[in-house]
Amino acid sequence: MTSSSQNPRLVRVAASDLVHGLYVAELDRPWAEVPVMFQGFVIGDDEELQILQRHCKYVFVDPGRSREDAARSLEAADAEAEPEPEPSGRREGDGESSESFADARLPDKDAFRESLTEAKEHRNAAADFLDEALRGVQAGESLDAEGTRETVSELAAAVARNTTASLWLTNLRERDEYTTRHAINVCVLMLAFGVHYGFDRTELERLAMGALLMDVGMTRMPQELVNRPGPLTASGWAMMKGHTLAGVEIVKAAGYVPRETLEIIELHHERLDGSGYPHGLQGSQIPMHARLAGLFDTYDEMTRPRVSQDAMPPDRVLQQLHNEAEQTFGLALVQQFIRCVGVYPAGSLVELDNGAAAAVLGSRPDARSRPIVLLVRTPDGETYDKRVLLNLAADPEATGPAARSVRRVLDPVAEGIDVASIVAFEFGLG
Repeated sequence: MTSSSQNPRLVRVAASDLVHGLYVAELDRPWAEVPVMFQGFVIGDDEELQILQRHCKYVFVDPGRSREDAARSLEAADAEAEPEPEPSGRREGDGESSESFADARLPDKDAFRESLTEAKEHRNAAADFLDEALRGVQAGESLDAEGTRETVSELAAAVARNTTASLWLTNLRERDEYTTRHAINVCVLMLAFGVHYGFDRTELERLAMGALLMDVGMTRMPQELVNRPGPLTASGWAMMKGHTLAGVEIVKAAGYVPRETLEIIELHHERLDGSGYPHGLQGSQIPMHARLAGLFDTYDEMTRPRVSQDAMPPDRVLQQLHNEAEQTFGLALVQQFIRCVGVYPAGSLVELDNGAAAAVLGSRPDARSRPIVLLVRTPDGETYDKRVLLNLAADPEATGPAARSVRRVLDPVAEGIDVASIVAFEFGLG
C-alpha cells in the first residue's frame, strides 16, 4: 500500500480490497466521473462498493475517519468487515419499496397512480385529524392522545404499503404552508426510515407520534410570531424556543405518552455540538430518536419553498446535511438517511446519460443511484408528447429508452421545470 502524494495520511487501496466502513477520501479519477454523491464518504453498502469497483482501479482511504474494524482490515486483507450498526431494531427489509417497480424497464404508470392516490388519502386523513386536534389545543382543550395514536398507526400501515408513494407526496406543498403539513412530512420520513431499517412496529409508532406532535407547543406561542413572514427579533426568537417545553406540557396533560415520544418533542432541536435548545445538550446526551426527528425536521424545512425564495433541491440539502453532520446529527445517521431516501431523492430533477431530463419518483433499496424516473424533457430540449416511467435499475438487456444512468443533478428553477406540478398532473393529483 502507498500513501497519497497530496495527503500522507491517506492509504492507497485496490478497489477489489475495499470493505464496508472505509472512508474514501480520493479516487484515481475525477469525482465527477463516478456516480457517488459526496466527495468523501464512508462505504456503507454493497451498491457503493460495486460503483467504486466498477469505475476505479484504486482509491485513497483515510484510516482515521474509517470505522475501526474496517481500518484494521487495511493491515489484514483477509479480515472481514462487520456490517455498519443499524440505528435501532433489526433490519428486515424495505417493505413495499423493494417491490414497487421490480425489474420492469417501463413500470406501470397506472399502478403508481393507484399507490399515490391511496397514500394521499391516508395523508389527508392524518392532516385533517391533526388540524382539528391543534385547533382544539389552541382553544384550551386537551390533546386527543388516543386519536393521535390511531392516526399514527393508520399512517404507519399506509407508509409500509406504499413507501415510495408516501415519500414522493412530501414534495406536494405550498409556500409557507400551515404547520400541519410539515408535521405530516416529518412523520412520514420517520415512518419510511423505520420501515427501511426494520424498526419494531411499537417502537416506530412511538417515534412517529413524537414526530407528528413535535411542534404542538407552537399553539401556545403568540401567533403573530408563528405567522411572522420575516426573521424574528432576538426576544421573539427566545420566546419561540419555548415551544418544545410547552409541547411536552401539552402532551403530558393528555395522559400517558411513551418516553420516546416526549423526548422527541422536547429535544428535536438539540445538536451534537451543543448549539441547540432548550438545554444545549451535547453528543450522547441527545437520544438517537431525537436526533432522527431533528434530521427529518431540518430536511423538510430546507426543501420547503418560501414566499421569498424557492426550495433548495433535495440533493443539495443532503449534501449540506452531510457536510455539517459532525456538528448536528452525526455522520452515520445522515448517511443512513441518505441510503433510505436515495442518492437522488424523490422530487429531484436529473439529467440522464442521453441528455434527457427526468423527475425522480423513487428508487429500489438495492439501487439507490439508479432511480425510477418520469421523463419530462427530451435530449433535444423538447417536452415529451407522452411521458413515460423509466426504471434505471432494470436489466440492461431490457427494452426501452436508451438512457441507462444519471449524468448529473439539475436545478429545477434554472431549468424552468416544476417537478411537483408535472408529477401531480401526470398522476391525477391536481
